[in-house]
Amino acid sequence: LPSSILGERLQDTAFTQWAGYLRFFWSPRADQTLGLTYHRGEQVGGRRYDQLNGGNGNLINSFDPQVLDFFYARYEKQRLGWLDWLQGTFSYNRQRDDRRFQGGSGNPLASITQDNSVTSAFGYQVQATTHVGRHHLLLFGGEVYDEYIDAAAQTLNPATGSSTTLRGRFPNGSRYTSYGLFAQHSSEWLSGRLRTQAGVRYSGIHFGTFADKNPVVGGQPTVPDFSTALNDVTFQSGASYRGVRFLVIYGTVSRGFRAPNTTDFSSVG
Repeated sequence: LPSSILGERLQDTAFTQWAGYLRFFWSPRADQTLGLTYHRGEQVGGRRYDQLNGGNGNLINSFDPQVLDFFYARYEKQRLGWLDWLQGTFSYNRQRDDRRFQGGSGNPLASITQDNSVTSAFGYQVQATTHVGRHHLLLFGGEVYDEYIDAAAQTLNPATGSSTTLRGRFPNGSRYTSYGLFAQHSSEWLSGRLRTQAGVRYSGIHFGTFADKNPVVGGQPTVPDFSTALNDVTFQSGASYRGVRFLVIYGTVSRGFRAPNTTDFSSVG
């Protein structure tokens, strides 16, 4: 439609966003540091223009609010025994995602759905480096990320005013845990002209849903009791050779692994 009908500004595309950032850094000794970081961000008034007059013509389609709380604490220590460097990190990542929408392509009596979800992820990571001689460096460590999902949904009938409890976009109480162990070795040869690097990682995930934490509709559970675990080993190797000052030849071989996430398991199907 031309702007003479809808106006010179696209309807329902404005939103408000704000964020704050705080960091504390402390060095009790020359070889130790402790850092604390917190970030808060929020977006309100967001709507999907492609689902409203900019596309399908629905009357309601918003994702409001969108909220992020992210905190991490990181400790670093230099020269600890045979280690050159040691780092430990704890993190907390909380994301709130509320949505409200109505289908029907402009039908005011079409049902209105309110969907709320909060994902909380706790992260734990440790990594360290050490050297072997003057030209070999080894980095190794491990990590665990443990995620919890709280979700709920309701649908409202505008004609009768009655509401019905539904399963959320994600099953309430879902657990998603990912973990990994990794190591990487870097070396220099031929007076630094040849550099090689090789790394290996073991990765795994565990996902689970729980029937008793979700609604029962028509006498039937909306979510099954389900759990699964997946794991794999990946690697990366590469080398670079500097024959002359202005030319470096580089090659790499690697393999990746992407486990299904919560959306793959439960939102899609």
